[in-house]
Amino acid sequence: MAYLTDAILLNEVQYDLIEAPDSGATFPSGLWTAAEVLAQLNDAQRLYVKATRIMVGRSNFTVAALDQRIDIEAIGGLEDVVQIIRVSYVTSDGVFHEIPATDLFGADHGRPAWAGETASVPLAHTVTDGLTTELIFIPAPTDQGTVWLHFIPRLPTLDLSFGGQVLAMPSEFTLGVKWKLLATLLGKPGRAQDVQRAALCEQRYQDMVTLGKELVEGMI
Repeated sequence: MAYLTDAILLNEVQYDLIEAPDSGATFPSGLWTAAEVLAQLNDAQRLYVKATRIMVGRSNFTVAALDQRIDIEAIGGLEDVVQIIRVSYVTSDGVFHEIPATDLFGADHGRPAWAGETASVPLAHTVTDGLTTELIFIPAPTDQGTVWLHFIPRLPTLDLSFGGQVLAMPSEFTLGVKWKLLATLLGKPGRAQDVQRAALCEQRYQDMVTLGKELVEGMI
């Protein structure tokens, strides 16, 4: 399983855009800037990982009885959680329970008194995205337990340092990142815009999203 650096990928993109290949350092045509392309590369990587879930982190922590609201970012190792995709609750006797997701609107209308209730195992959970990422149990557990989280992590920022940084995924998936980057660059309003090529690249990106999802589901 090989891995690709940002410098190699940007070199390929420059060939596709008929720019002088120099690992993304310059874009002599003036249609794009190096900083702009690098920023769009980071966005494309994040979008592809979020769409396919090819990179998933896992962590666990203990919650006390009646602990209903947990500040995720205050827990060591969970400072870089982008999106929580699965929550499981393990009771003190070792039984696993997957806790389905909901939102506060659904909780308030489906179980109006949930904030003052308790249960041996939470019936649902929701996640708030304010100044902090907060995990809320609906309702609060009556006993101490262990929470297992599966989440999408924040990826390292690619910046071409040290002669090229490795993308946080096997090279088999980097085509998805490349197609999304090209779709964005060619769809940019102005002299660089090429609607037909941008649409083609976006379709190729969607094909890679489908492939990534199928590969992930096949490995679960």
